[in-house]
Formats: sequence, C-alpha cells, structure tokens
Amino acid sequence: MAKFTRKIKKNMDAPRIAAEEEAKDIAASQPHNQQFRSWEVYVIAGVMALTLFLVAGSWEILDAANRIMYIVLLITLGLMYMQRRMTTLSEKQSLWLGRAVLALLGSSVVIFLINSYNTYFQ
Repeated sequence: MAKFTRKIKKNMDAPRIAAEEEAKDIAASQPHNQQFRSWEVYVIAGVMALTLFLVAGSWEILDAANRIMYIVLLITLGLMYMQRRMTTLSEKQSLWLGRAVLALLGSSVVIFLINSYNTYFQ
C-alpha cells in the first residue's frame, strides 16, 4: 500500500515540478534588468571623458605601458557604461559582461602596479 501511495504522490508532483522547471527556463531566457541609479551613468561617462582627455593630451609623454593601461581602463569604463545602459541583456549576458569588466579592471590595476614598480624601484 505504501508503494502505491508513493507512486500516486510522485505522479501528482510531476506536473508541478515540470512547470517550475519551465518557469526557470523562461526566466533565464528573458532580459535581465538591473536597477542602476542614473547618477552612476553620469559619473562613469565623466570619468571616461576625463580619461580620454588625459590620454589625448599626454599621448607623447606617456610610455607604452601607461598607454596600454589607460586604453584598457577606457575599454573597462565603456563596458561598465554599456552594462548600465543596456536594458535588453539576459542574465547570462549581464553576468559575462560583469566578469569582463572585472577582468579588464584587474588587468589595468596589474599594469599600473608593474609600471609603478619599474618606475620607482628599478
């Protein structure tokens, strides 16, 4: 009797479990909208403009490592701006964009530390 009861319960739960899995799949495929404050976008755009003017104004003075660092920083800021302005990104795309921002920002910091070490300690 217990076996029969378990089979009935399992058959009764199967449509509910299938519906939950389908809802998860639909939610994963829909755009992922994060709420960002509008001032964040303006700050990022301002920092991008400041960095662009800094690089353009001192291009001849900067060495190759500094140029690469500032270019990577500009790309990172551009991706951050895009992440906050794009509202049609899925959750997976937003996750990969966030990872790319962190990786590029980390590489910019590493280039800065290497350049600082070469400038002041060698």
